Amino acid sequence: MQSIDVAILGAAGTGGGELLRYLLQHPQARITQLVSRSQAGQSVTAVHPHLPELGHMTMAGELALPKGPADNPYVLFSAMGHSEMAGIYPQLAAKLEDLARMRPVLLVDLSADFRLSDDAAWEQYYGAPHPCPQFLDDFVYGLPEFCRDRICSATRIASPGCFATAVNLCLLPLAGRLGNRHIAISAMTGSSGSGSQPSAGTHHPHRAHDLRAYNMLAHRHQAELEMLLAAGGSTEARMSFVPHSAPLVRGIFATVLIECETGQEASELAACHAVHYSAEPFIDVLAVSPRVATVAGSNRAQLHALASGRSLAVLCAIDNLGKGMAGQAVQNMNIALGLPEDSGLRHAALYP
Repeated sequence: MQSIDVAILGAAGTGGGELLRYLLQHPQARITQLVSRSQAGQSVTAVHPHLPELGHMTMAGELALPKGPADNPYVLFSAMGHSEMAGIYPQLAAKLEDLARMRPVLLVDLSADFRLSDDAAWEQYYGAPHPCPQFLDDFVYGLPEFCRDRICSATRIASPGCFATAVNLCLLPLAGRLGNRHIAISAMTGSSGSGSQPSAGTHHPHRAHDLRAYNMLAHRHQAELEMLLAAGGSTEARMSFVPHSAPLVRGIFATVLIECETGQEASELAACHAVHYSAEPFIDVLAVSPRVATVAGSNRAQLHALASGRSLAVLCAIDNLGKGMAGQAVQNMNIALGLPEDSGLRHAALYP
């Protein structure tokens, strides 16, 4: 494999810019097309001034699928808003299938459109029927620590939500051992998770000195948490998830609390994480609390699990734009194409 041709839909957004930052460091990625209907005709540096290496490129208004050499994979990242990929996928799928007859093709969607395998769960959490439920089975849920084997052979990947990534990393080592316990989850996120268009509730000047909860007990990412818990064998576990808008630009900090039957059980469960993640390249299990500042700008996740009496607490910090979004999408691409998993992802955190 000499190179990988990469195109990005929704390249003008925050997620698109972060994808470009990672892909510029990828030894085999060749950025061929950037698509943004809202910024069509604009130079990349007019939209992303921190990427002068791409100053020669402009944003296109429509996607053009190239034929290309047979031995060069074509990877399409979609960083469009939720529901946009589902709106075009029935037509796009046929075109990608045609292209796949000539060269390897991979689609990685960063939106929520194809994360859930159950269209009833989609309707419950998103408030409307799924636009094209017949295609839900096309996509593999892209959390490497959960289903790396399926990602290896995938041609369609749905990258997880940022909250779902952090909380699922806390819960995966415990799946199958939770019974019908109640799981209390609190998680904070930075303003960059709201995208590049400000609103009264997400614009950073409105939240820079504030802290508030939102979508309490009704956040859409809970559907992903329930899906993975069930897949791991904990079909009866109950959860309450309260997200918070934090005075940060980057980062997610999740806290998971579980009351165990005995103190011994709590201690045993707290020890699971170091064993479960011992071979994972991007997971650090710490003896102290994780810190958002020491994962910012990277694809790393930090976890800490501790027991006190019957109480078990599991903490996780990630960059919502890194392991929670663009970094994980590139990690999924590497796995699907058989590349070293850390290609383009060796960034150290932006600390301090």
